[in-house]
Amino acid sequence: MLHNVLRPPKNVAPRQDVEVHTAPPGLPAVPHDLDFGNDAQVLAMHRELTEALERQPEWASTVDGDPRVAGAFASLILHRYAAARQAAPDAIPDAWQAAQAIVAAHLSPTGNEELRRTLATDAAPQGIFAQLGDSGRLCLTAQVCHRDADAHVLDRRWALAVSDYATAKLAYAQVPGSEATVKELDRLATLAQAQANQQNQHVETKLSLLWERAQALADQPEAAAPIYMKIGRLTFEHHVTLDDVEALQATLQDAAKAFAAASARYTDRGQTAKALDADLRAAHALDCGLQYQKAAALYTKVKQGLLARQDVHKGSHGAERADIDAHNAKYAEDRARAADIHRLLYRTAVDFAKSGQDAEAAKSYESLAWMHQRAGQPVQAGLLLRLAQACHVRVAQRQMTAAQDFAAQGKYARAGHIYADAQERFRLADQPQQAQEAKEAKKLAYARAEAQSKLFEQLAQAMGAHTTKVDQNQPGGVENTPLVNRLQQLLREFPDALP
Repeated sequence: MLHNVLRPPKNVAPRQDVEVHTAPPGLPAVPHDLDFGNDAQVLAMHRELTEALERQPEWASTVDGDPRVAGAFASLILHRYAAARQAAPDAIPDAWQAAQAIVAAHLSPTGNEELRRTLATDAAPQGIFAQLGDSGRLCLTAQVCHRDADAHVLDRRWALAVSDYATAKLAYAQVPGSEATVKELDRLATLAQAQANQQNQHVETKLSLLWERAQALADQPEAAAPIYMKIGRLTFEHHVTLDDVEALQATLQDAAKAFAAASARYTDRGQTAKALDADLRAAHALDCGLQYQKAAALYTKVKQGLLARQDVHKGSHGAERADIDAHNAKYAEDRARAADIHRLLYRTAVDFAKSGQDAEAAKSYESLAWMHQRAGQPVQAGLLLRLAQACHVRVAQRQMTAAQDFAAQGKYARAGHIYADAQERFRLADQPQQAQEAKEAKKLAYARAEAQSKLFEQLAQAMGAHTTKVDQNQPGGVENTPLVNRLQQLLREFPDALP
């Protein structure tokens, strides 16, 4: 069994290298002179932090409302400073592991996402989670992701488990002393991936058999229709991850075909209600697969069928049934109208992508994803965000090449700026390894730009020229002057002069 809760080796917070006292407005800073050996002082500070956390504007959306969370979070903050000062944490109300477990178990979906987001960027974290310090925040992120992965294992959602184990591993890898935990997470991710592959194979085999049975019953609509419905439901539900956009869209297309086939069978049998229900399911599958034009047409067909049935019910004095048909027809009409709007916006994004304008395409996909998210349609939003991420990756890859070219020309400051933008795009695309590579390249480029600037000044002085330090943040900067050409020639001849 994969379910396995890993724990850090010690029940104390990781050592913090730097103690920072900056706190969000309304959240008290831990005093430099707090005596961790004084129970009264520590308890008073803990109470003050707990009450202040509960007053923070974002607190209610960060946690699930459990009354223990604020106190546990306050304990984690105090553990951070106790570790930084190498003080015994005995007076802190909650032990570090216990406090972390409480917070990890009671984050809201918003809090969970905010915490995970801090792992994807090298910018200084802001807000509540920043108060845990880097090591404390990383440990909490790792435990949250590990906890979620274990939950996915129990639900047999293997692909999601693989993703969360990998994220937990990434977080723990940045915490000194967690090598054994990282190795175990890697093992669990490998096992989960094997289960995911087996699950996919099983579902594909089952779907293949169902299709064969349905097609063999082509002349028996009464027997074939339920099989098509089962194919539709199984196919539609079989997307445990959104990583493969094309595969998921193909899956949703198969679901739509199955529901459409079921509708045809029910129509042949004169079962109008079941036929309309199958058509509505087919439209929903097409909508989720971003096939907006086909979805809109099918939603309109459902609306017309419901309105026609409403008239029949009115004539037979079925007023209540007629009202239900009218309500459902309005729903289908609204979905058709929304699908038409989404189709136009989606077309714009696709056109940008086809013309190579990936940055604009990413913006368009993200805007449409936001609309679906607001409408409570996570499948469409997830697909569109993956398409946006693919655009970000293409832009970032081109930027990495361009930055390398600038660096080869000795234009390190310009290269650093481009690496920084590539790093942010890789972060948005959920590509932490590539983001880290861009980050390291950015640091090196900026270091060389600074060294280049100093060498430029030294060279100018040595050549008897008078110059001022050039601001390399300005485009053009020091490029294309005889002095700079000489400098760049020297730098190529003596590369060891740069870091």
